[in-house]
This record gives sequence, structure tokens and C-alpha cells, in this order.
Amino acid sequence: MRAAAVTLLFAITVGQALAADLTVNIGRSDNPSPVVHLTIAGTDIAHLYRVTRNLDINANNWTLIGTQPGASNMTLFDDTTIGSATKAFYQILPVLPVAIPRTTWAAPIVDSQEDSVGGGSTPGTNATDGNPSTFWHTEWYPPENSHPGLPHHIDVDMGANFSVAGFRHLPRQDGVENGRIAQYEFYVSTDGSSWGMPVATGTFVDIMDETQVLFVPVTARWVRLKAISSYPLGTFVTSLAELTVLTDKIPQPKITSPSTDVIITVGDSVTLSGTATDLNPNPTFSYLWTFDPASGVPNSIAQNPGATQFNTSGTFTVTFSATDSLGLTGSTTRTVTVLSSAATSLSRAGWTLVSADSQETTAENGSATNAFDGDTSTYWHTRYTEAQDPYPHDIIINLGAAHNISGLRHLPRQDMINGRIEHYKFYVTNETDMSGTPINWGSPVTQGLLPDTSLGTEVHFSPKLGQYIWLRAEDAWSNTFIASLAELNVLTND
Repeated sequence: MRAAAVTLLFAITVGQALAADLTVNIGRSDNPSPVVHLTIAGTDIAHLYRVTRNLDINANNWTLIGTQPGASNMTLFDDTTIGSATKAFYQILPVLPVAIPRTTWAAPIVDSQEDSVGGGSTPGTNATDGNPSTFWHTEWYPPENSHPGLPHHIDVDMGANFSVAGFRHLPRQDGVENGRIAQYEFYVSTDGSSWGMPVATGTFVDIMDETQVLFVPVTARWVRLKAISSYPLGTFVTSLAELTVLTDKIPQPKITSPSTDVIITVGDSVTLSGTATDLNPNPTFSYLWTFDPASGVPNSIAQNPGATQFNTSGTFTVTFSATDSLGLTGSTTRTVTVLSSAATSLSRAGWTLVSADSQETTAENGSATNAFDGDTSTYWHTRYTEAQDPYPHDIIINLGAAHNISGLRHLPRQDMINGRIEHYKFYVTNETDMSGTPINWGSPVTQGLLPDTSLGTEVHFSPKLGQYIWLRAEDAWSNTFIASLAELNVLTND
């Protein structure tokens, strides 16, 4: 059962469990808003992740494989209810906590600060002024006098409740070591009086670089950073250039129209509308639609701008942002490809095969030329008798003349699923070397996932002039080494 890609957000805790201990339960495919829950051996988690569902099937129990939690991306697939030939997968990408705006913050409260004429002015407010060249420094002048010793702390009232997921600590940036925090404890509070146990403890390295510390998100209005010891070890002072507090709860805007990337022609309009959710208190939103300047479309602060006309051809990113009353902003995008005119299929008369990395000609007629012979019952099939050529598989075709290529049509073999292409890349070039071999392909004009179906697929992209096309098959839906293709054609804006 196919469904459009769905994006979900959920929090997980990174632990030392084996990959097999991480499980995700997802609502069944007939549930329009699947419920997602992740655990590692029954333990709650600290990091927020985005899950993009690429295939919707009737499955509830999914297992993470191939990587430990915390990697830059992970793949989930069902290993209990789905056969190996039809495993669906989810990509998990970390959603990094963002800085809480300081617009609502009160002046920090510190246990000690140096404000004498001889010692210079280094008040606690320097740690939250956004200027890395200033810093808070506890009292130290004159050096021969007695001064408050460690531990030292800085408290901040953020002015509202936030989901606090971590903090960043920037040591003084003047190259002087004095007072850099070594051992620390970090606390949160809802009232500035009851602090409880620290939510994070540790020891910073004696360097000038900023350090980020993440922990299980907790709702709080106040934060406290306590320096237990400082560098050079044995000193009694503490210094800090900037304290930044992080939240994992940012507005989650959603573009409701268009629901996917779109391709239109010059002069056409796209209806734009969006909404947003926010788990922080008092989520009053302001909205902003921004467009690539080259599109000629002005930005809009309306939540639902409605029909928006594009009068310039090209591929443009449209960004929808939502900002809540706490100053936190989230954004999402769509790509609008504007063609200069309606694309049509290119005649394949005069097409010739430049090369194919593999073709089966012993057990059957799997010649690569079958991919553009106009006969849907024939197909290109890579070799499987004399050798098992591995992925990726490539077919390169000479169109006979240069055209403005703006799309492709792909038809899988019609008799069975074997070799049905899953991930692909498609290239266009108009250059050859002295021998006539196509060169300088550049980046793919399009790439992605072809559906696991016998139906044809049409993909559009920004037009590129070229006489040569190259289809690269990255892998197959059937998890095999072979590739097959009934018909390949291209679209042109000539």
C-alpha cells in the first residue's frame, strides 16, 4: 500500500544499548496520524529525531539495524512481518536543539563579579550580552586581598517556561586561561528557588572552543551553571564569555499546499497555505513565506497567501517559516520547478546506445537497446548467467541531436518484478572528448526513488541542453544484483 511521505517528530534517549534493543512502534497504515514511540531497552531518551516515512505498509513493530543511536542517519525496517523483497524503511535524521532567544531574559544573577576600577568591569551580564569578546569574571582585585572562592554560579531567569534540552558554554576569548570552568553542574528550576539535582554534570576541556551539552529535555524558566573548579586548577576565580540555553521544542510548520514539490509552466500559479504546531507554552505564531530572489515572487507574511503566480522559468525553493511568541522559529520548504513551456516526449528515432555496463544476451534477449525500442514487452536486463555484475548499473544513450531535456519517463519490465530499479540518478551532457565519448556530466539533473510498481513514472526537472543521457541504477527493490528496464524516454521543452 503506497502513501505519500510523512514526517514525524519524536524524542529518543541515546544510550549504550545494542541496535537490536532500539524499537519503534508506528500506528497502522490506516491511521492518518501514526503514533510513534521509541525505547532503548525500556529507557527514555534525550535526542530529538525526525522520521521520514518512505513506504506505508501494515506494520507495527520496527527495528533499528546497522548503526548505533546517535549516528547522523539511521535506517529502520520491519524484520518480522514483511518479506525481504518488500521491506520498507524510515530514515532518521537528528533534529538539533536550537538556542532560546534572550529577548525575554532578565539580567543574570551571579554570586560574585569583578567591578572594581583596578580589576576592570566584568559583570555577570557579559555572559548573556551576545558579545563573545566580553566575559563575566568573579571578583579577584586586588590580588593580595581575600576574595570569594569556588564554587561560583550564574543564574538566569529566561522570562518564560521553555523545554530546556541543553546549553552551550563559551570560555573567555582573550586567550587568557584564568577562570575557565573545569568541573561543572547545570541546574534548572521553574521558580528560581527549588533547583533539585543537576540535570548535567561534567568537566570542560581547557580550551577556548565552545562546548555543547545535551540532556533529557525538562520544562524550566530558570537555569543555573555552577563552576565547581576552574583552570588553572587550584585557582579561586571563574570566567565565562557566553551562556546559551537550548530547546528542542521549536515551531513545526507544515506546508499544506502544495503537499509535495510541484512542476508548473511559466504563468501558472501555485496555491500556498500552511499551518504550524508548537509544544512550548503560548505558541502565538507569525508567518513568513520567502522565495528565491530569481523567481521574482515577493515574500509574504500571510499564513495562506493563496494562488501565487510564477512568471520566470527555473527551479526555486519556497520556504515557509513560523515564529512563536517566545521568538523560536522553524521552517520547511517546497521546490517549485517552472518550465518555459509544456514538455513533450522526444522522438526516439535516431537514438543509439553508447554503453551499458551489463546486459544479458545468453539466457534471454536482455539487450540494452530494448530500453528504447518502443516495445513494452521487451526490456534491458543486466547479466546473470556468465557473471553477476554488481550495482550500480548504467545505460548511456546518444539522442542523435541536442535537446532541452526537462524530464524522463521510466517504465519497469511488465512481466515480473526482478530487477525493478529503486534508487536512481539521471544525468545529461552535451560534451564529448576527441573520441566522441560523452564527458563532463556534472551533477545529476534528478535523482531519487522509483516506486515499486509496474506502472510508468514521469519525473520533471529544470531543463538542461544535451545530446547524451545517462541513467544510473543504484539498487533494486528486490535486493538483488540485477537491473531491468522496459522503456526509457525523455521530455523536452524544444
